[in-house]
Amino acid sequence: MPLARQIDSVFKNRWCGAFWQKQGMLVIPTISWGSYDCFDFFCDGVEEGSVVAVSTYTREDNKKGFMEGYEIMMNKIKPSAVLCYGTPFKEMTGNIKAIDPYNREELIKKIGLTEFTRKYLAGELYPEI
Repeated sequence: MPLARQIDSVFKNRWCGAFWQKQGMLVIPTISWGSYDCFDFFCDGVEEGSVVAVSTYTREDNKKGFMEGYEIMMNKIKPSAVLCYGTPFKEMTGNIKAIDPYNREELIKKIGLTEFTRKYLAGELYPEI
């Protein structure tokens, strides 16, 4: 993604979070990075000590780049907790809470059996393998 689009995406992410917070919603910012170009700004706008979310899905092929960005995030934001969408890498440090979207029992507890069944039958829950 061109650098200008990366900057714009971070801006939009933070703007939406600030707007929703102003409306009284609890916001957990998603922190993501793609290349070394964004290491100067991808943590901007997130308060130190915040709870943040990251994703390890599709990052297995670039674990080194993921871990470099993760360490920068940990040093800049110093999150009180990291919600990890997917399986955390063993090198990840901090107060990590893993969320497995493919855990059917967890999903059923969260959205209910009726909604789970509807979404499952509609093909809306899991990507094609």
